[in-house]
Amino acid sequence: MLNKRIEELTAELQNGNFEVLDELKKLAMEESKRKQCLAMHKTPITQSGGRWRTRIGKKQIFKTHLSDLEDAIVDYYSKEIKRKSFCDVFEEWLNEKGEFEEIRKSTLTRYRNHFTRFFPRDDPFCQIELHDLTDSDLERFIKRTIKRCGLTRKTYSGLAILIRGVLRYAKREKYTDYSVSTFFDDLMLPDNLFAKKPPKEDEEEVFSVEETALLIDYFDTHPSLQHCGLHLMFLSGLRIGELCALRRNCVNLKDLYLDVRASEIQYDDISKHRVFDVEDMAKTDEGNRKVFLPEKAIPVLKKIQMLSPFGEWLFAYEDGRRVRSKSFNRALKVACEKVGIKKRSTHKARKTYASTLIDANVSAKLVQKQLGHKDFQTTKKYYDWDRTGDAFKRSEINRAVNI
Repeated sequence: MLNKRIEELTAELQNGNFEVLDELKKLAMEESKRKQCLAMHKTPITQSGGRWRTRIGKKQIFKTHLSDLEDAIVDYYSKEIKRKSFCDVFEEWLNEKGEFEEIRKSTLTRYRNHFTRFFPRDDPFCQIELHDLTDSDLERFIKRTIKRCGLTRKTYSGLAILIRGVLRYAKREKYTDYSVSTFFDDLMLPDNLFAKKPPKEDEEEVFSVEETALLIDYFDTHPSLQHCGLHLMFLSGLRIGELCALRRNCVNLKDLYLDVRASEIQYDDISKHRVFDVEDMAKTDEGNRKVFLPEKAIPVLKKIQMLSPFGEWLFAYEDGRRVRSKSFNRALKVACEKVGIKKRSTHKARKTYASTLIDANVSAKLVQKQLGHKDFQTTKKYYDWDRTGDAFKRSEINRAVNI
């Protein structure tokens, strides 16, 4: 009966009667639920003496018509179907990811932070049972969230990752038969829906040649473990997490390179307390690498070994505690203030190093390997900036334009 009505409505829709669309969607969901309930029934259905029978639970059920027997099965299993919302399933999905160590602890924390930001409990989408989810519900939620949170194309990917992961898990667990892959294949989001970030200026992304000289001089004249570490960053292009996870045996003074095999990670424990730990693998597979150093790094490394002769870590306090990334970031901002330049993060020192290599025509492959990038396009897109100051630019223009 249900299938017949669906066929009738489908025919009307094909003839241009769009008023039947809502009823058709509702019946399609009922049919989907019916199929799900029948799939849950594992006891054989047999026919004997003109009657259909099966065991449902502890009872033998007899019906004259097969459709009536199926109705009884659907009625029974409808009460057993797991009906959950997106928010209900999120923790299940994330806990499984953590249990099998499919993602890092720091990624688990990031996903939870994204979930809190993107899925407020009072949003209508969070109240919908996944069994009843439609393309319209999901598309409207995505568009609403992009506008509410001011997402760019890049930051939108964090939202999409959660939606894909949770709904695939939900389908596998039979909470829904919704195909999120098909949804994203068909989804079209216009560019004007996304927030636009103002273009980045060179002076915000890297330290100029003059600023770098001021900082290096300040590090040399104000020796400390943090300043030596920052100096080493300018000479190596290490990520800050890689810098503060260096062990003593990672330094090869003879052949002048650093063996990068670990990185600091941050995550929230069960009590929601922030944990700073070291993971014995770099950020990516390409991150595990030898980072070759210039000869200028020799006195810096010797000074570090003199200031920090304690325990296994290259950067450690007297009690053996490792110096954390936030200590280096704080020291750099103070140094910027002291020499009178704009405050920037340690990541800008890494970008400065990359730009320095590119400006010096170091081969693309070597630059990529030094930075631990998967491909050189990442390096060119995000790490190649102009480090020359205004005075140099004026001098170059005066030299070139001589008419």
